[in-house]
Amino acid sequence: MRPTSPPPGTPALRTVVLDLDDTLLASAPAMRRARRALREAGVDPVRFAAADRRWWRSYTAGECTVEELRLGRFADCGVLGEEAVRLNWTYRELTSLPRPRRGARHLLIQLRELGWKTVILTNGTVDPQRRKVAAARFEALVDAVVITEEIGFHKPHPAAFAAALERVGGEPRSAAMVGDMLSYDVGGALAAGFARAVWLTTRRPHPDPRVATVRRLQEVLPTLLGEVAGASPR
Repeated sequence: MRPTSPPPGTPALRTVVLDLDDTLLASAPAMRRARRALREAGVDPVRFAAADRRWWRSYTAGECTVEELRLGRFADCGVLGEEAVRLNWTYRELTSLPRPRRGARHLLIQLRELGWKTVILTNGTVDPQRRKVAAARFEALVDAVVITEEIGFHKPHPAAFAAALERVGGEPRSAAMVGDMLSYDVGGALAAGFARAVWLTTRRPHPDPRVATVRRLQEVLPTLLGEVAGASPR
């Protein structure tokens, strides 16, 4: 953990926006199970992942529907018709119920006890993202949940972060982002004017003084408190 001091004049922190997959949820193990199922069905997981990224870019650009994305990535791997529908259902089921990361619920409880507004902001579709949030029992622990399909903008677009803040009456200059993706979470939040960002990563510290790097969720709150030392969190 590498806490840093906020720039002079930084307002007291009032809102924390958190990513869902691989931040609050341990999504990687579920993804590995899904990729094993693809391999067993004769689909190259590497090829599928590349197709998935291409179709996601098309979807976020408004060039295709969600259903076209889901079946198109299988078509790019040579899987069509009923087999594509079946594998799509299997893949989505295996990836839709990851477990909460250690410390996730406790972190959300602590943030609420401090009086900070909290928002989950996740890229994806209503199904399965809402189901993930419900299964993890996060809804009662945050002030809002924003799924990017619902708002028509996806991280790292600044409008996605603006929508998250709007749900709780937050302002960028007193907001922090917590996430595992440097470009989507950290970069997007800073581009949207967020004052701070906590990057959940095993990589070296980020050179931007607005960004703190941590390895575990248990380090997030001490980092946020350290970065606004001397200011009331309320």
